[in-house]
Amino acid sequence: MSEYDIVTQCMALIRVNDQCFTNLLLKINVKLGGLNSMLVIEQTSSISVVSKVPTFILGMDALFGSPEQSDIPSIAVVVSFMKWPLISSYRASGRTQSLKLEMIDSLFKLVSDKVDKGIVRKAFLDFYTGLRKRKSDQIIIFRDGVSKLQFNQILNIELDQRSPDNVSPGTIIDNKICHPRNNDFYLCAHTGMGGTTRPTHYHVLLGHIGFSVDDLQELVHAISKNATDISVVAPIR
Repeated sequence: MSEYDIVTQCMALIRVNDQCFTNLLLKINVKLGGLNSMLVIEQTSSISVVSKVPTFILGMDALFGSPEQSDIPSIAVVVSFMKWPLISSYRASGRTQSLKLEMIDSLFKLVSDKVDKGIVRKAFLDFYTGLRKRKSDQIIIFRDGVSKLQFNQILNIELDQRSPDNVSPGTIIDNKICHPRNNDFYLCAHTGMGGTTRPTHYHVLLGHIGFSVDDLQELVHAISKNATDISVVAPIR
C-alpha cells in the first residue's frame, strides 16, 4: 500500500442535487483546515477544562465490514484536535490493519529510536507547529466501538503504545480511576521484565482491624515483593 499526503474527496454521481454539493463542500472545507461552524462557548474561552491550557483531543475508532465481508481489512481512524483553543477544527486520518481487528495496533509505531510511523504522529506534529512549537499540557481521548469486556485491552494494547517503559514496581493508584465510594486500589508490585505490566486490582470488602489505607497498601506490596516480585500477594499465587 502506498501513502500520499494528498487531500481527496470521492463521490458517486447518483442523485446529485444542491444538498449533495453543499454537504460535499462542507467536507472539503474541513479537510483543507477550514471551519464550518463555531460554538459560542469556544469564542468566549469559557470551557475551563480545555481553554486555560493547551489540550490535544483525539477521537478513535476501528471500522470493519459486515460479517459476510470476511476479506475486507479493518480501518483504524483517528480524528484529532487542530487549533487550540478552538474545539471545532479537526483533522482525520486512517490506516488499514488486520481483518476484524478492533484494537488499533499502529497508533505509535517506532521503527527506530528516532522514527515513529504511527497513525497519530502527523496529528501531534500539526498541533505542535500550530502552537509555535509548544506541546500540549493534557491529552483527552474518546474511544468508540468497544465493549466493557475490551476495556482492559484498550488500556494494555492501545494506550500502552505511547511509551516503551513499564511503570516502576510499587506503583499504587488509589484515586481518580478508582470507585468513588468503595475501598479499592491498583498495585503494580512487580518489575516488568517484558511486555506490559498489568496492575492487580484489590477491593477491600470488610476491614475491622483498623489498618490505615497506607498501612494496608504497604502490607500488600510487602507480601508481593517477598515472593520474588510476583504480581499478586503470595497466598493467592
